[in-house]
Amino acid sequence: MAIGARCAACRARKRRQSTADCIGCGRVTTRSRAARRAPRIAAELFDTGVNMGPAVATTFLQRALTALNRNGKDYGDLTPDGRIGRVTLGAPDGFLAARGKRGGETVLLRALESLQGERYLRLAERRPANEAFLYGWLTNRIGTTG
Repeated sequence: MAIGARCAACRARKRRQSTADCIGCGRVTTRSRAARRAPRIAAELFDTGVNMGPAVATTFLQRALTALNRNGKDYGDLTPDGRIGRVTLGAPDGFLAARGKRGGETVLLRALESLQGERYLRLAERRPANEAFLYGWLTNRIGTTG
């Protein structure tokens, strides 16, 4: 996922927007620096962004990273506002530096998938018609990028 860069189609149209918006338009490249550092996290965020919206995917990342920062020891808390800014972009580097690339990426991926699964359950609880989709959501959306 191209964190911090706009997709080629949006650049051509001279759209000024965040990468999260490009996720929503479905035109995101995976050749970014962030995707090379944590490809499984990038893939998960892209998948979540397409299925739930880019702000939801970003909020999941912000919540997970804040909960995993050991009370601010590794990097500062993030505001779960669904927007990708300087602090959000830097936090994954701090997390991976503190926890190790492979193990850290696995744990962060599990946290993101846990948040996604909880959201699907909440959707089904709040709207009984969504119960018909819950099994498929959990089968096809959770654990498919790792």
